[in-house]
Amino acid sequence: MDAAAVAKRQRFDALAGARQIVLGGLLLAAAMMASAAGEAPRTALWSIDSSSSQARFELRALGLMVIEGHIDSVEGEVWRDADGTWVQVRVALSTLRMSSERRARWALSEEFFHAAAHPILTYTAAVPADARMDRLGSALQGVLNLRGIEAPIRVALLSPECDEQQRNCRLRAHAEVSRRRFGMMSKRLTLSDSVSLDLRLDLRRNDPQPPADAKTTSGRSRGATSK
Repeated sequence: MDAAAVAKRQRFDALAGARQIVLGGLLLAAAMMASAAGEAPRTALWSIDSSSSQARFELRALGLMVIEGHIDSVEGEVWRDADGTWVQVRVALSTLRMSSERRARWALSEEFFHAAAHPILTYTAAVPADARMDRLGSALQGVLNLRGIEAPIRVALLSPECDEQQRNCRLRAHAEVSRRRFGMMSKRLTLSDSVSLDLRLDLRRNDPQPPADAKTTSGRSRGATSK
C-alpha cells in the first residue's frame, strides 16, 4: 500500500472514531436527560393514614341481595410536581374481608378483582393547586386502574371533616363502577353491572405550616379523629 493510500486510510479511521465519540456523547446526554425527567421534583403535601382509612364495595345479586366487602389497607398521598397537584389512592386487595371465605375467594378471582395479577386498585386525579381539602368541591374527575384497565371515573365527595388548623382531615368519597367497563363479564344475569365503591380517607398534612386562612367548621375536629 503506497503512502497516499495509508494516509487516506488513517484519515478515514480518524473520522470514524470521531463519529463514534460524538454518537456516544449524544446517547449519554439523552440518557441523562431521560433520567432527570424521570426524577422530576415532587413535593408531598398530604399522606393518607393507612391505619384508619378503609374502602368498601357493594353490588347486588338478583336485584335484591346485597354483596359487600371491606378492604383495610388504603394508602396514598397528595403531591405537587411540575405538571400540577394530584391525589392518588391505592387500595391493597389482599386485605379484603367478606362475610364468607367463599365469597372472598370469588371476589379476588379472575371473575372479579383478579387480584393475583393486579393486587392494587389505584385512583389518580388532579386537585386544586393549594390542596385545601375544603376546596376540593363536590367531585373529582380522575382515572381508575382496576384489573390493569384504566378508565375515567367521577368520584363524588362529601364535605371533609378537618381540625381547626386544616392539618388532619377525614374525606369520604363515593363512585359507581361498571363491571363491564373493567372486563368483569361473568355472572351478568345474576349480578348487577354497577359496583358501589366507598372510601373513607384520613389525611395528615405533611408541610410544617398550616394554610394561613385555615378556618374552623363545626363538628370537624371530632370527625377527623374518630372512626
